[in-house]
Formats: sequence, structure tokens, C-alpha cells
Amino acid sequence: RKSNLGRIKAEVEAARAAECDFEGPKAKPVPKPKVGQGNVRLNSAAILREDNLYRKKQEGEAKLLREYEEQLRDSSEFDAWQTKMRAEDEEQRLAEVERRRIETLLADEEAKEAKLRAYNEKKALAGAVKAEAGANATKREQEAEQLRVRQKELVLDVQAQREKPAQAAEEVVRFNHVKAQELREEKEALEAQAAAEARVEAERRADLIRQIRAIELVPRQRIKALDPTYTPQLGLLEEMSLAELRQRLNVVQEERQQKEESKRSNIIAEKKEREDDLKRRMDRLSSMRELAQQQASSKREQVKRAERESEEQRQERLAEAQLKVNAQMEAKRAARRREEARLAEELKAIKLK
Repeated sequence: RKSNLGRIKAEVEAARAAECDFEGPKAKPVPKPKVGQGNVRLNSAAILREDNLYRKKQEGEAKLLREYEEQLRDSSEFDAWQTKMRAEDEEQRLAEVERRRIETLLADEEAKEAKLRAYNEKKALAGAVKAEAGANATKREQEAEQLRVRQKELVLDVQAQREKPAQAAEEVVRFNHVKAQELREEKEALEAQAAAEARVEAERRADLIRQIRAIELVPRQRIKALDPTYTPQLGLLEEMSLAELRQRLNVVQEERQQKEESKRSNIIAEKKEREDDLKRRMDRLSSMRELAQQQASSKREQVKRAERESEEQRQERLAEAQLKVNAQMEAKRAARRREEARLAEELKAIKLK
């Protein structure tokens, strides 16, 4: 039979070649914002937060200027040195990451080699097991025949046992029929009792309705009209007639309305004052935001320039590392080919036996 070792070898080579593609697909660039778009209308809370943020930033800058004037020193050189050292640390970290990535690739290659060797060894062992399995086929067929005979006897026994429950089932049906008849009779008795109780309740309600109607037909006592200017003369403090009470209530309501109008006017004035203050803050924030955008644009250009230089250096290191990995992988492929040839010879020798 023709061996599929060549096809397996081609698939493994294709998978490893795909894994060596370190240049992945490039992401699409971020779309550039259009002029005149992106303006967001801020509420008062957002304006106050941003104004507070800019005020703190200005206070920090003023504090640095005061320290410089008092101590006659500038921390910009230290900041530049600190930035440079951080950049060097980041470069060392990237180099360490690249080294670990190469070590990971080599370890993965070794794991794949070990997996392929184990596959070939298992394949050779499978040939020997297949030969041994052919010898045991006759024994399994005899055992299967004996099992079929035992199952047939068991089926006959089960059929004999199934005939016995038929009589018991008939007894259960008769019992259920008698029980259902008793339940129907009990239900009819309960329905008759419920109908009698309903008739008694209807008669009681009719009698109650007749009594209520009789009470409604009794003539009512006439009530004398109330004089709004009448005073009870009970000797109580603040005793007054209904007309005087209504007049005082109108006075209190007018005073309350005047207070509400005065309060409303104050609220409108305070609101206008807050709006004017927010407008001034918003104008100041707009000018500061434009200045910050200009500074951020300049800083982004510097960062992009530094990133391009760092990317060029990284690509150079990556190319060197890739050449090194390719050389090591080519050496491992040659060793694997020799191992595959040896295993193929062993498999061929096993088949000839």
C-alpha cells in the first residue's frame, strides 16, 4: 500500500512556513476628522470641571515658576534626562521581549519536532497492533455467537413473564371504573348542596335590599342654612366668622404670591449671572483649548517621528532575528528529514515481516 508520508510532510512544511510569517496584516489608519465637525455642546457641569482642571494646571505652572525664581534652578534638564533614560529602558525592554519571542519560537519548533517523532513512533506501533488484532478476530466472533444464543434465551424468558401482568391490568381497570362512579355521585351531592346554599344567600340579599329601600323612603330632617357672618360667641381666642376667615385667607395668599414672585425674580437674576459666568469661562476655555490643540499637534509630530525611528530600529532587529531563526529552523528540518527517513525504513521493515 502506498504511504502518505509525503503528504503529511508537505502539510507540516506548509504549516511551519505559515508560522514564520512575522509580518501580519497592517491595520487601517484612523480616519482624519473633518473641519467643522466634532464640536460638542458642553453643559454647566462639564464647563466647570474643565475650568477647574485648567485652573489647577495654571497653578502648577505658576508654582514651578515661583520655585525657579526662588531657587534659581530649572528642572527641564532633569526631565529631559529622565525621559531619555525611560526611552532607553523601553528599548531594553523591547529587546528582551524580542529575545523571549525568539526563544519561544525555538521552543515551539522543538515541541513540533517531538510531536512529529511521537506520531511516527505511534504509527509504527499501530502496524504491529493491527497484526495482533487480526489474530484475535476469530476469538471475538466465537464470543459474539455465544452472546447471541444467551440473549435469545433471555428474550424467551421475558415473553413468558409479560403474560402474567395482563390479568392484573384487568383488575386495575375494573377498580378504576368503580372508583370513578363513586366520585361522580359525590360530585352531584356537593353540587346540590351548593345550589341550596346559593338560594338561601339570594333570599337573604333580597331581604336586605328591601330593608335599605324602606329606610330611604323615610323623610329627612331639613337643615338650616349657615350664615357666613355668624360668630358662635364661645369666648375663644381669635374667634371669627366664616366671612372674616375667608378674607384673612385671601390676604395670606396674596402675601405668599408676592414672596413667590420676589423669589422667582431673584432666581432669574442668579441664573442670568451664572450664565454670564459660564459664558466667560467657556470663552476662556475655548482659547485655552485651541492653544492646547496646537501644542498637542506639535507633540504628536515629535512622537510620530520618534516612533518611526524606533520602528525602523525594531524592523532591523527583527530582520536579523528572523534570519537567525530561519537558519536554526533549516537545521532542524534537515535533522527531521533524516529522522523521517529512518522511521520510514523501520515501518517498511515492519510491513515486510
